[in-house]
Amino acid sequence: MPFRVNTITFAPGYSEFNQGNFRDLAKYSKKTKWYYSGTAVAIEFLQNRVSAEEVHAFRKIIIKEQRKSVASPERHGRGLIPYCVENPKLSVERHVDIFSSLLPIGWGNIVRPLDHNSISLRGEDALLALNAWLEEANALPGLDMPMTTYKLVFNGKQRETMRVWRIVLLAVDLYEAMTECCRRGYIQLPDRSEDSCPARHFALPCHLPPTFAHAIHDILRGSSIVYFDGDPGHLSDRESMIASRHDWSVPQWRFEWEEKVIEQPLPLPKGWREGLHIDYQLRR
Repeated sequence: MPFRVNTITFAPGYSEFNQGNFRDLAKYSKKTKWYYSGTAVAIEFLQNRVSAEEVHAFRKIIIKEQRKSVASPERHGRGLIPYCVENPKLSVERHVDIFSSLLPIGWGNIVRPLDHNSISLRGEDALLALNAWLEEANALPGLDMPMTTYKLVFNGKQRETMRVWRIVLLAVDLYEAMTECCRRGYIQLPDRSEDSCPARHFALPCHLPPTFAHAIHDILRGSSIVYFDGDPGHLSDRESMIASRHDWSVPQWRFEWEEKVIEQPLPLPKGWREGLHIDYQLRR
């Protein structure tokens, strides 16, 4: 029997927090909303709501991750691999947004009884969130996900998102300049255990994962499973970056890195904090 629906759009499903788990966390979050990812909802639909014949007739599925969701949502794309392999004519797009799907990092700022109007985001938050999603997305082809079938799309048309993206590009510029300065012997780095900021994930530009820079290059070239649907821009000229910093000390690298990337305040979309109250039923 032909199945006429060519495009299906999924959004996150709402789930109450199970107070039987994480008791300390639960006492702060009785009324907090928790969401399944749109991808989890899509997988459940494909498994239990339609026949195999109907699934094979699908041509396009759009998944919109409109909220932060539970259980490592960046990994949920793996559950779509069997459907993409079995139906080579299927196109799956998973749309995520830096501010509504990825941030704030973790759930601490959401469930703790804090003044949510004081929540702020920094460049390091964006790097941590993007790194987790890019790392997982780029692992999918090695797990047999067809690159022609699946796309992870970062919504990038908001002005605030574009400003975050420019911070990301600067982070890659500084990473590549510093690692090349190290390779050429212009600078000797302290051992990470002796670093003055051991608790920071990316204490210096050279501490970014190499895979992060590679992933950004692939996005800019259009050769990635990941897409940025705003203007992706371009990276700076590496030799120019090196020439202006080749005689820098570690503290100089650290100062620029912290000022322009790690500690750089992220511009928040209008109403973002208020949206946290509405979306997750936060207590004021």
